[in-house]
Amino acid sequence: MEAMDRRNLLQGLLFSAVATGLGTSVFLTTAKAAPIPLQKDLANKLEPLTENAQVVVAGRPPRRVLHHPHRSWRRRRRVCWWRHGRRVCAWR
Repeated sequence: MEAMDRRNLLQGLLFSAVATGLGTSVFLTTAKAAPIPLQKDLANKLEPLTENAQVVVAGRPPRRVLHHPHRSWRRRRRVCWWRHGRRVCAWR
């Protein structure tokens, strides 16, 4: 990790100050546009924020049918070997 010098420190501070200023100005514009509820006890009149969840329990997925049951434990892989001074690669 590099040591932080003055130029990087000032650049980081300036960037964070600009980002904070832009965020504040956007937030204030949005806050001014939002309507203010004037009724008391408005929170109790709203619908509850929670809902009942439905649980679905699924069983095991069906097993894949293997066409070659005697080779079920092996996967084919690409293997290379030398034959007569040349390299030969094939699936085994």
